[in-house]
This record gives sequence, structure tokens and C-alpha cells, in this order.
Amino acid sequence: MVHYRCFRNADPPELVRLWHQCELGRGAATGFSCDALDLLVLSQPYFDPRGLILAWEEDRAVGFVHAGFACNTDQTGLCYETGVIQAVMVHPEHRRRGIGHELMLQAEAYLKSAGAKRILAGPAPPGDAFYVGLYGGPTPCGFLQSDAAAEPFLMSIGYEPVQRTGVWQLDLSKHRDPVSYRLSLIRRGTRLVVQDAPEKATWWWFTRLGRLDTLHFRLLPKTGETALAEVTVIGLELYVQKWQERAIGIADVYVPESERKKGYAQALLVEVLRRIRDEYVTLVEAHAPESNAPAMGLLQSLGFTQVDMGVVYRKVSP
Repeated sequence: MVHYRCFRNADPPELVRLWHQCELGRGAATGFSCDALDLLVLSQPYFDPRGLILAWEEDRAVGFVHAGFACNTDQTGLCYETGVIQAVMVHPEHRRRGIGHELMLQAEAYLKSAGAKRILAGPAPPGDAFYVGLYGGPTPCGFLQSDAAAEPFLMSIGYEPVQRTGVWQLDLSKHRDPVSYRLSLIRRGTRLVVQDAPEKATWWWFTRLGRLDTLHFRLLPKTGETALAEVTVIGLELYVQKWQERAIGIADVYVPESERKKGYAQALLVEVLRRIRDEYVTLVEAHAPESNAPAMGLLQSLGFTQVDMGVVYRKVSP
């Protein structure tokens, strides 16, 4: 007999056990402890035990779902109009019994009771409130297609894809820096500044990426202080066991609109890749929405290849 209830303080060992037994694919960290789950999920200032619902059979958890909310436009708090299913999983031996569907129904009811007017499935900016560092590499980008059970399940219960993000990787052990006259000119006329965090890091940034090992790189002109390009580099220590490599992720590549199409993003990433290669990093991961052709072109120019796809789904109104 399966029964359902909200999170209790004694549940983390069961959640970690389920995570490692649920075959979530290449984009899910493995080998982590309850401490990592507590740091990256349970200790978040907006964590609500009512949104984390477990399915129990006898004395063991056989599945769970976690529902949360997106951030508001200025990243100072939550937007309760957009509910997001952050994670859902059922132990392989207990699937096809309706447990996942019931978990989703209870999560949707929780989100609606808190004011959600639309419900998405798949953590991705600006709805990646939880599991940054545990699922999706540098940042979550929806449920991954390598997480084979996710899409068939969601489609079967009334969700449809609304956003796709490519997952790209670069093997640094085989990488050769691109060479061009423009890159040489940019390198001579700029300098690289390294910081712990972006200068205008928001509350939302600190609750998520601020809990990970990050560095923020800014490309500045030799004689000025206005950044020509910026990027955040994220350590992926929790993926060492899964990927058997020392990896980092890159996120939040930004170039001011007035400086775009001048090669600054490529020049910045070339310098960043040089530095991290000296730190014995062998793998780099980055994400680019399918709708962002310039971002995909940038990654291709540096030798990245696409290895996966993250998908965000929307609940279709009955």
C-alpha cells in the first residue's frame, strides 16, 4: 500500500538513496551525500516542505516530486504565478503503477494553492530554484533527454515541450585554440579580471550559484573599467564520479549590446579555457537555447559538440 506525505527532517537519506537508484542519466550527479542535498536544496531560504512530496511503501520511499517557483523579473524574490516541477522520480521497480502520476497531481495541487497560474516541468532559468550543481551540469536546463524516462512520462500525463536547450561539451585534452587576426588584436588591447562573483550579483544568484565553487571572468579594455564580455565558471566536483573527469561549466556569458559581433565573447572564452586547462581540467560544459543561434555558433567556433538536450514542458490545460 503506497501512501503520500510531505517532507520530514529525517527524509534526506531516503531522498539520496532514491536519486542514486533512479537511473537519471549522464546529467545527474552521483556519489554525493546528504550534506550536498542539504546545501543545494533543503537549506534554500525558499524551501517549503509542502512542495517536496514522497511516496512510501512499507518503510521505504519509492518516489518523490519536488515543486517550487520561478524568480521574479528583478531576481529579488519568487514569482508565485509560475510553478515549476523541479524533480520527479520513481524507483525503477515501482514504475507503471500510477505513483508518478499521483505525485504530480499532488505537486500541481500544491502549486495552484500557492497561486500558480501556469505550471512548467523541468528546472531551467528563471525557474531553476533547486538542484543547481546536482542536475544538468553547470545549471539545470529542463529535464534532459538522456534522462530517458522523463519525456515519455510527462507527455503521457498532459505536458508538452515549450523550450529546448542544447548541452554542449568540450574535451580540453584535445582542444586547440582558434587563431585569427581579430583575436590577436583583442588580446593585445584587453585584460582579464577575475572575481568571486559578478559585480551586480542578485539575491537569486547567491541562493543558487553562490553556493557552488565559482569564478567570474570579465574582459576589460586596457585603459577602461567597462566590461566588454563576462562569464561565470562553475566547478562541477559532484560530477567527477559520473564523468570520471575533472570538469567545469560555463554560464551567463554576457556582452553589452553595443559590443556584440566584435569577437569579445570568443576572445574571453579562449582566455578562460587557457587558464582552466592549466588547472588540469579536462572537460567543459555549456548550454545554449535552440533559439539562440549566436550562442550555438560561439560554442561551435571553440570546438564544442552537442551531447544532450534539456527540455522544459508546460502543463496543457484540460
